[in-house]
Amino acid sequence: MTGAARGLGEMILHELFKTGEEMVITGVDLSWEAEEIKVPENVKFIKFSADLSEEKNVRDLWAKIIVNGPVHLLINNAGVAKKKLFKELEFKSYEHTFKTNLFAPVLLS
Repeated sequence: MTGAARGLGEMILHELFKTGEEMVITGVDLSWEAEEIKVPENVKFIKFSADLSEEKNVRDLWAKIIVNGPVHLLINNAGVAKKKLFKELEFKSYEHTFKTNLFAPVLLS
């Protein structure tokens, strides 16, 4: 699962914990410890921090994930949003948004 660091991703994560399945969790900042977000003791997971706005990071992340076995379900929840008017944004902002929100899920899929 990508984008598991907070918000909707963290909520989805708690629902996935109920399945008892082994999972790989990714996010930009996964500095939390299992006790902090109340991970059940029977849940096995691996977490990787990754900035998915760069192709190399996406490919490196995928290489780390598949070493652990086949992927049966991919939840692409990673995403960024800019809190400015469209006309106020610079090209770099568009580029970062598209790389994270569009290209990363395509590469992972």
